[in-house]
Amino acid sequence: MVQVGEKRKEDASNRVRYLLCVDEIKREREFYRMRGLPCPKDIPPNAGELEEEKSTPDQHAESDYHRQDEQVSNYMMLVDVVVTHLELKLGVS
Repeated sequence: MVQVGEKRKEDASNRVRYLLCVDEIKREREFYRMRGLPCPKDIPPNAGELEEEKSTPDQHAESDYHRQDEQVSNYMMLVDVVVTHLELKLGVS
């Protein structure tokens, strides 16, 4: 069971996080306004571009994930061997 004091601290922490986010958004908009630029958060995405992206997925990237996983695995094994070798050379356990 959460005690009352802990709950108040959590609520206060959540309020501070929210206020910091709101302040950051205001500062970001002010930054773009002062430079005469549109804020990227205020620009709606172009629906036509989104549809084009969805209709033409990269087939090779979708079918080749196992190969990328294998390459990452091989790299990690190499890093492990190098680290083990260095530990032995330096006498670190």
